[in-house]
Amino acid sequence: MPIINALLALGCKVTIASDGRALRLLEAEYPELDFIELNSYDITYQAKGSFVRSMVVQFPKILSNIRKEHSLLQELIPKYKIDAVISDNRYGFYTSLSPSVFVSHQLAIKMPDGLRCLESSVHRVNHWFINKYDQCWIPDFPDEHSLSGDLATGFAEEGFQYIGPLSRFSPKQEQGFDFDLCSVLSGPEPQRSILEQRLTEQLLDSGLEALIVRGVTESAKEQEIRPGLRLIDHLTSRALEACMQRSKAVIARSGYSTIMDLTVMQKRAILIPTPGQTEQEYLARRLSEKSYFVYQDQAGFDLPSAMQGLQNTKPPKLPANDLLMVVVQGWLENEVEKR
Repeated sequence: MPIINALLALGCKVTIASDGRALRLLEAEYPELDFIELNSYDITYQAKGSFVRSMVVQFPKILSNIRKEHSLLQELIPKYKIDAVISDNRYGFYTSLSPSVFVSHQLAIKMPDGLRCLESSVHRVNHWFINKYDQCWIPDFPDEHSLSGDLATGFAEEGFQYIGPLSRFSPKQEQGFDFDLCSVLSGPEPQRSILEQRLTEQLLDSGLEALIVRGVTESAKEQEIRPGLRLIDHLTSRALEACMQRSKAVIARSGYSTIMDLTVMQKRAILIPTPGQTEQEYLARRLSEKSYFVYQDQAGFDLPSAMQGLQNTKPPKLPANDLLMVVVQGWLENEVEKR
């Protein structure tokens, strides 16, 4: 969203292509823009085992989908008169027909125990795709202020630019609290539902004032399951930001976008990685070791100990950041307008 907002602020006409829940969310946030619905990668997730192992098994299907979306883009560019393409981690949206940018913090992919021998090969494949783009924008800082650590620091390849952490939310505002906890659920099934059940069970007996945002865009239900404990299917960005601001702490997955949001908002948080997602596990562990956030495993989640651990954490304070607008404006002037 920050990149979309930067493009709109610079007077660009933006067309958004996405799929699934991400598409529904963006349609709600930008009702005035044009949208293209893409096919999903159709990746299946399991209740147990390694996420990365599952991706390795499904790699032929993923590769086929990348090829299909690359072919689709070649048709979309003349049809919609597209001057430039910015891809948020979709590997098939490179093109020679217009300038293209790949946006990602995950330039190094962590492999699980037993598959570490494949890390160098996975790294080469990852960068083979990224180098098909004219540029790669990294939403992080390249120095001691880095949030993503080994995932994105130390890359000085030609065309790689750091644009600083991005967030759709605003810095912390001084105000009272309505909740002890705001739980923001996300990610693939069945793990999203498993975490929802575990959190609900422990919050029921906790006596805490809490809100669970289920992250389900297919419905819009809201219910109170006990006094002081509410469930709501989903919220707009503005409403979600307000709820997080009015909560003393947040429970969420340790996805990188969530970490950037929490850091910008200076919000104490309990991070619960999606089981088997090595990136989320690495980020949660790393940021917990720095005493920025609390890290808890989903299988062994214990609310009382997590709440106690919050007292010893403080989100990192990031330096002022105007890198995004500088990079986007320079790219438009030097690359897009030249074409």
